[in-house]
Amino acid sequence: MKTVLLTLLGLTLLPAPGAFAHGNDLCRLNTSCCDAPVRWAQRHDTRGTRIAITGADGDALLLLTDDVVAMQLSERTFHKIKRELRHGGDDAEDNPFAQAIKTAVMASVSSLLNHSAECPIRDLKDVDYRQGRLVFTSEDGGRVFDHVNVNDEDVMRTFSEDDARLFVREFRRAKSRTR
Repeated sequence: MKTVLLTLLGLTLLPAPGAFAHGNDLCRLNTSCCDAPVRWAQRHDTRGTRIAITGADGDALLLLTDDVVAMQLSERTFHKIKRELRHGGDDAEDNPFAQAIKTAVMASVSSLLNHSAECPIRDLKDVDYRQGRLVFTSEDGGRVFDHVNVNDEDVMRTFSEDDARLFVREFRRAKSRTR
């Protein structure tokens, strides 16, 4: 548990959500996706979306609302991690100070997980499905959501071809309404 505690404590020192690691059975999230026009926002409820697709591994969720494209941990992964943070690895040997640090760090990580990376549709030029991967291009020609990995796998490659192509079509419909 001390290793996990130090890992979680290290995460609170990161300037942006760059990695999440907790044990071997949980999700590792590495991202440098959140440069403008992407921003961190509250987690989205999938009931209010135009489309939501889940990667084949079930870890990531990509969704489209009337205003934004957002990426977040799937409900299953989100709840699995929260459950593990709440119940996992209680060490009887931890002193009160270590328990206080662990509680603070776990609250910070839980709060971080309760967010999504989102980009306004108006800031995206297009989304395409190329060579087995979703590719997001911003209005200024830059790539968006380009370096997002969950468990060392490129998230944009985890969606089935059918789901990815459906997402592209729905994005283009939504984009045409914003022009």
